[in-house]
Amino acid sequence: MTGLAVERLRTVLSGHYTLERELGRGGTATVYLAQDLKHARPVALKVLRPDVTEVLGATQFLREIRIAARLTHPNILSVHDSGKAGGLLYYVMPYIAGDSLRERIRRRVREHTSPHHVPRRIVQVADIPRTISGKITELAVREVIHGRPVKNRDALANPAALDLYRDLPELRT
Repeated sequence: MTGLAVERLRTVLSGHYTLERELGRGGTATVYLAQDLKHARPVALKVLRPDVTEVLGATQFLREIRIAARLTHPNILSVHDSGKAGGLLYYVMPYIAGDSLRERIRRRVREHTSPHHVPRRIVQVADIPRTISGKITELAVREVIHGRPVKNRDALANPAALDLYRDLPELRT
């Protein structure tokens, strides 16, 4: 998010949350360490990128968050809050200090696979393009990442998911 967007976020969430610092940035969102002013506790505040919001849609996002908020499992973080503020979609979860999920995945892959299978980059995206028959389409993603046209886009069940890979800062070499 740009400095202007962060300031807008600070303004619209003031009175509820105080942003302290950015914790991480992925393909779909930016996560901030924030203070929940009402409960005097640190929280992780995740803000979706505007382009992801366009693809996913506010209604779909809020519906999925409502479902996630009802989940209870020891390995799933609870959702404390969510909403739309200043045109930005966000949700709030408990803050858990430690390694990022990306680092934990990297370490696990390195410990349990050959070096040939360790990806150079691990990025989060809201959706993975699949064929109509349900297969993941690595080739189409590679074409988008390298700025080349994708052939047989009509064979994809969710062609809009390809747009999530276009111009990702994490994938620039």
